[in-house]
Amino acid sequence: MKSFRIGALVGLIAMAASGTSLAQDAVGSASLAQLAAGWDHTCVRTATGQVLCWGGNYVGQLGDGTQDSRPTPTPVVGLADAVEITAGSGHTCARSTSGQVLCWGGNQYGQLGDGRTFPRGIPGRLTPTPVVGLADAVEIRAGSAHTCARRTTGEVVCWGDNQYGQLGDGTTVQRLTPTPVEDITDAVEIVAGESHTCARRATGQVLCWGIGPEGQLGNGTATRRLRPDRFSVGDSIHTGRSATDRRTMFVRRRPSWASLMPSRSMWVDGTHAFGGRRVRSSVGGATPKGNWETGPRLINKDHAHP
Repeated sequence: MKSFRIGALVGLIAMAASGTSLAQDAVGSASLAQLAAGWDHTCVRTATGQVLCWGGNYVGQLGDGTQDSRPTPTPVVGLADAVEITAGSGHTCARSTSGQVLCWGGNQYGQLGDGRTFPRGIPGRLTPTPVVGLADAVEIRAGSAHTCARRTTGEVVCWGDNQYGQLGDGTTVQRLTPTPVEDITDAVEIVAGESHTCARRATGQVLCWGIGPEGQLGNGTATRRLRPDRFSVGDSIHTGRSATDRRTMFVRRRPSWASLMPSRSMWVDGTHAFGGRRVRSSVGGATPKGNWETGPRLINKDHAHP
């Protein structure tokens, strides 16, 4: 999932430098509130609740009722009250003002949460479809082919691909509808990577589950976990909300500006913890390129690489 993130970042930098925005042009005076990117598609949410998407649309991930790729922002059909959006590899989801979650696009693994699956390459849903039995979501996150939501109660539910345990229910069985993650009832934030998921509890404790060969679970091992496995990076956790691809990052003690790319990290002080891939010795500068960090590490500003 490297290319689309780098491309999206470069595009945003270019638009910021030039003062132009295709998305802004498409919605007129409505202010843009959120951006989400999948494998080869991108979506924006406006402050008024409208969602527009562009890019690849081979399985309906743009939500415009077609499979036609769009080079410019195109409105998602029937969605006017979105307060949050998230994008997976080939699917997209939105949370409405009421707490309902709607998803569209590819559904090979049940990642749309509508109780069905569709063969690979076949569109799942071309327009937003409600996730079964979920009407009180306060946060949503999409992995490559799985989706999770945090409920008003603090419970976390996930659905879709589960071959690496990324749903956290103690099995590797794919789930077509929201399924509770084991032993979490007080989550205050969730993040989803390619095939792993993490949650932050009200106590500041962080728990991760799913695939782990590159250390992305932060528990000091490189093995997968089928249910939440905690790690400790100290108290007063705030997250930079980054679980891109196969890396996980959380911010400790005091939030600070950070610029993230899939292959490296660039932090400005020594108050952050990082687990997962390290490139150019980006974690403290002590490990050669290509090695993996299996547990949280403090990142010193003196060793950050641009």
